[in-house]
This record gives sequence, structure tokens and C-alpha cells, in this order.
Amino acid sequence: MKDPAVGGTVRESDGVRRGDVSHAARSGGVQVLTIAAQALLTVTHVLLARLFGRAVFGSYQASLAILEMITRAGTGGADKGMLRYIAGHRARGEPDLVRSALGTGLRLCLIVAGSAATLLMLLAAPLSRMWHEPTLALALRLMAPAAIFTGCMWVLIQASLAAKVTRANFIVRGLGEPVFLLVAGLTAALMGRSLAHLATAHVVAAAAALVLGMVVVGRVFGPGELRNALQSPWLPGFTKFSLPLGVAELMNAVLQRADIVLLTTFVGTSAAAVYAASEFITRVIANARYVFDSVAAPVFSEAIHLGQRDRLRLNLVLMTRWVATASAPIAVTVLVLRHELLSLYGPGFQEGATALSVLAIGHLVNSTFGLSGWILLVSGRSRLILVNNLVAVVVNVAMGLTLIPRLGLLGTAIAALGSVSLLQVLVLVEVRVIHGVYPFGWSLLKPFLAAALTLSLQLMVSRHIDRTIIRVPALIAVGLATYLTSLAVLGIDPEDRRLLDGARQRVRRWLGRP
Repeated sequence: MKDPAVGGTVRESDGVRRGDVSHAARSGGVQVLTIAAQALLTVTHVLLARLFGRAVFGSYQASLAILEMITRAGTGGADKGMLRYIAGHRARGEPDLVRSALGTGLRLCLIVAGSAATLLMLLAAPLSRMWHEPTLALALRLMAPAAIFTGCMWVLIQASLAAKVTRANFIVRGLGEPVFLLVAGLTAALMGRSLAHLATAHVVAAAAALVLGMVVVGRVFGPGELRNALQSPWLPGFTKFSLPLGVAELMNAVLQRADIVLLTTFVGTSAAAVYAASEFITRVIANARYVFDSVAAPVFSEAIHLGQRDRLRLNLVLMTRWVATASAPIAVTVLVLRHELLSLYGPGFQEGATALSVLAIGHLVNSTFGLSGWILLVSGRSRLILVNNLVAVVVNVAMGLTLIPRLGLLGTAIAALGSVSLLQVLVLVEVRVIHGVYPFGWSLLKPFLAAALTLSLQLMVSRHIDRTIIRVPALIAVGLATYLTSLAVLGIDPEDRRLLDGARQRVRRWLGRP
């Protein structure tokens, strides 16, 4: 049966459906390993905070916030263009256009990121004067080239993900990035404890990650393909599609990092250090969604390019449920252990506990509903994405200017929650109107019901355990057992049950059992 609105099949074959589920589960598993490996970044940030001190660490985080905005804009949207054009042309069997898309994306990133890095060097002194931190000028100039290195690395990794290959992301971003930053940071601490030493370590680690990305992604596409891609003609329409995304990425980066910038401006770098630690801890909640970002985007792109609306809807509902199932228990556990987690950074960081609670809610909202945004991207709605991010940024900055001078850390967190919630509501409505799909289903309630019960039990248990060394593992164990039991009682969905049965069969075969 055909759907005239999209010119595609309403009901996809069972084989395609199972193939999508299998790909999502397999690729999601690799991405889980990537996120787990990136946990080393948390260890690295804790060590840097303790080795360099709260003041230097806060200045580094403020510089990092500016650098991230420059880097996100510096890709020129080329990293997101990979997910649309490489995935789409691969689905239609057009290797020359795949090569052209890769080359166009890399060249665009080099041009835009180079210009952005130069701009950052020119603005370093005015920014340092605005924050009354003279050392920031040198740090920003030292870190500026990292915008080029990291931007090009992102383009390469997204190209491999668009080709449905996840191992490059695991090797480069899961293993390479955390290890390079850890080694560079420790080496810098041995040479000196200044902000300049830490900034140099950051740019060295970024350069090493790019080199590793070139090697690994080069093998994904084949010998000489990166060189051939750079020599290929510019892909028509790529730049027109990607540049609005580059501006949208800048708006999104402002949305995510304006909190640090405004907090530093109004309160100072010490408050920025506490807030950055709180935000970094709660970011693990959103990591559950980042596992599926690169898995969902190529599948969504194929479904849209082939006119398969039913396939699009089923995969959106499925992956949203998986993301919610993974992120909900992490969110409640972070809430319960917020004081213990902040204390890892050193004395005084626990004052961010209330802000951390608000940030955890924001990351849970972003994690649960964030996959819908990829549908707008791969369907070519780059200008709509730009408008959405612009609206969210205006709300974020307005709330920040109003709340931060009055409430400090808490006001910063409330502004972040309000703007990210607004952005997700806009995207959900637009995807429903334009494509006729939405991520909601009764099964989406199950992880939240299970998480609510888990939070209640963890809070009850925490009142009776005072020693941290016992309290932390006990609450994690209680939470995990409660959550899994609650999900089992609420019922496991058919796709999940098939995956679990398949996993059990593979384990039995591996153990040599029939």
C-alpha cells in the first residue's frame, strides 16, 4: 500500500524493520562503549581541577566555553551535512557523490574554522578585559587552533557514522580524545600550573585527535579516498544547506555555553568552575542520547530519502524509548549522589548541588526528546533549525541576564532548563506538522515510572547510610536492581524481547551450550 503524501510504503517489510532494529542495537552497543570510554574525560577534569586549582580551572572552563562556540560554528555545518548527503547518496548507490560530499565538507570546515580561529585570536584581548582576567587573552590565542583541529575531526567522524561505521568514533572520540587530554594535561601540570600550560595541553590533545581521526577514517573509506575526496568537485547544494547549520550550531553552542560566559561575567571564574563541574557531571545523562544520535540520523535519512514514513515513525519511537530507558535511571542516581559527585572536584564545589539538580532535569528533557531534531536536519530543514536555535538563544540569554545577577548558580541553571525545554517543544511540534511523526507511545512512560520508584527507594535508603564509602555503591546497587525489576514488572516490549533473546542465544553459543 502506498502513501501519496510521501510516495513511499506505509508498511515496511519485516526484514527492513528487523534490520533497522539490529543496526540500532549493534551500533548503539558500540556507542555505549564510546561513551563509557569517554568517562575518562570526567576523571581528567577532576584531576585538572585539583592539580591547577579552582581559579585556573574556572578560567580554563570559561576559555573552553568560548572555544566550543567558535568550533561549533567553525565546522560550517559540514559535520551535519555528512549525515544528510553521505547517508542519502550511499542509500542510492552514488559513490562519486559520496566522495564529493566528503571533500566539500572538509574544505568548507577548513575555510570557516580557519576564519573563526583567526577571529578568536583578534577578540582574545577584549574578552579578557570584559572578564577582568588578563591571563585569558594568552589562553584563548593558544587554544584558537584547536577549533580547526577539532572541527575537521568532527567532520571525519560524522562521515564515518553516516556510512554506518561506528568503530572510528569509538577509537578516536571514545579512546583517543580522553587519553590525549589526560596525558597532555598531566604533562602540562609537571611543567607548570598556569592557565597557559593548560591551554597548550588542550591544543596539543586536539591536534593528536585529528591525526588519529585521519588515519582511522581513512581506512573506513579506503586507501587514498581522503586525498581523492579533497580533490573532488564541490557538491552542488552542500554549502547552501550546511552554512545555515553552521550558524545554527553557533546558536546551539551559545545556548549551551552562554551560561558559563554570563556567569563568569557577573559572578566570576570561581563560580564558573563550580557550575562547569555541575554541568559536566549531569552531561552523563544526555550521553544516553548521544549514543543514538549517530545511529538514528543515517536511518532517518534513508527513510526520508526513500519516502518511508512508517519506517521513520517506528524508528523514532523505538530509539526514543531506548534513550529514555537509559537516561532516566542515570538522572535519578545523579540527583541522589549530587553532593558526593561534586566533592570529587575539591572543597567548595558542593555549593553547586541545587544548580546540579536543575541541570539534571534539563539534560533529561534534552536526552529524551532530542532525537527528533535529526529528522529536521536530514530532511534539509537547515534554516528552520537556525530559527529554532535563534529563538532558544534569545530566551536563554534574556533569562540569564535576568536571573544570574539575582540567583547566581541557580539562576544560570534555570535559564538553561527553560531554553532547552522550549527548543525541544518547538522541534516536536515541527516534526509532527511537517512529517506526521512523533516519539510518543505508552511504552515511553515505563522508564519514567520505573525511575520514579527507583528515586523514592534510593532516598529512603540514603537516610540510613552515613559513610560515603558504603553509601555510594549501595545506592547504585539498590537503584539498578529496583529499576530493572520495575521495568520487568511493567513489561518488556516485543522488539526489546527479541533482542534480549538473541543476545542470550549468542552468549549460550559462546559458552558452548545448545
